[in-house]
Amino acid sequence: KHSYGHSSTILRNVVWLSPIAIEKKPKTVEISFFESKAGQLKFQIYSPDTTNQGDGERTLHSQGLVEFNGNKSQPSVDVEHFARCCKRPLEISRFYEHMVSLGLEHGPAYRGIEQFAVGEDSSGVPCAQALVTLPDNAISLLEFELHPSLADAAAQGGLGLVLGAEAAQRGGLGNSGHPNLPFSLEVAEVFSPLTKEVRVFA
Repeated sequence: KHSYGHSSTILRNVVWLSPIAIEKKPKTVEISFFESKAGQLKFQIYSPDTTNQGDGERTLHSQGLVEFNGNKSQPSVDVEHFARCCKRPLEISRFYEHMVSLGLEHGPAYRGIEQFAVGEDSSGVPCAQALVTLPDNAISLLEFELHPSLADAAAQGGLGLVLGAEAAQRGGLGNSGHPNLPFSLEVAEVFSPLTKEVRVFA
């Protein structure tokens, strides 16, 4: 849904509680919205019990809040700062191979990172920048304001930051033994629909 008439759309306190497992048969997933007293929209993503032995209970997969902001101006990013700090490129093919070795395999529509580099600022704080493009076999860009393929690749950029720090310490890509997956999001603000090519800074 597009937030026409608003400067930005804000997602708050988003929690991913349970994965949606799709096997041989299609799965029904429903989204509900509830208006709160504070003027926010609360959303829930869930799947109903469709088994013959089910008791009618549903599985809650995710929930959070949506706000519309009509006043806040769009923040700027010091691109030159990240260009100075992020000097160590990360080989993209090795990055995704490493994810597979940890049990996390991204399909073609979710392998959007084209370039990735990590480093540290003058205080030693890790930073990263990535070029993300919409894969050719992904769903049309016009269907979303926050496209899932691009948003997922941006989250992968944060994961790459962790792997880059490990690589600097271990002299290789690193191997934590398990993937570091996000399970909650404090806040995300969307000022305009994403384009086919975006830059990610962390």
